[in-house]
Amino acid sequence: LWVGRADEGKRLDIFVRIWERVYKKFPNWSADVLGDGPMLSDSKKYVTDKHIERINFHGVVGSEDFFRKASIFCFTSIHEGFPMVLLESLQSSTVPILFQSFASCSDIIDDRENGILVPPFNEDFYATELTNLMSDSEYRDTFAKNAYKKSQNFSIDKIGDKWHRLIINTKEESL
Repeated sequence: LWVGRADEGKRLDIFVRIWERVYKKFPNWSADVLGDGPMLSDSKKYVTDKHIERINFHGVVGSEDFFRKASIFCFTSIHEGFPMVLLESLQSSTVPILFQSFASCSDIIDDRENGILVPPFNEDFYATELTNLMSDSEYRDTFAKNAYKKSQNFSIDKIGDKWHRLIINTKEESL
């Protein structure tokens, strides 16, 4: 699964090239792309011109059902703040694989525990790691269980409590 705005920052083109490298090895797998944007038509044209199979472009649609059905979430952004889509992935036990190209990725993903962090823009390494995840269901299932556990660190109860304590402490300090 790939979800995002098809623009220079999210790099759908990188995902398409990675899928091109792995899809022939996995005839029972398909890729779903959710989103729209200025790079979408170029990516679709590349897929058509190269006869890349089993990649489905859905446009702008709700992602919840796709996350529930997906096994792996491919995130190819080159920069981000705190991407909520990674939390959606964890919450749905969909194993994320992403470039370690922004500071918050290590706050959200524990490499080789609840997802895979790839050296920035190393498409060969990304394709190899994606192949490993696709090849081994036990390996993937371990990550998926850990992903859901990690998502609980970002629950409204835990985050809300931290905000509450911060506000109370700040108020007390100012008195």
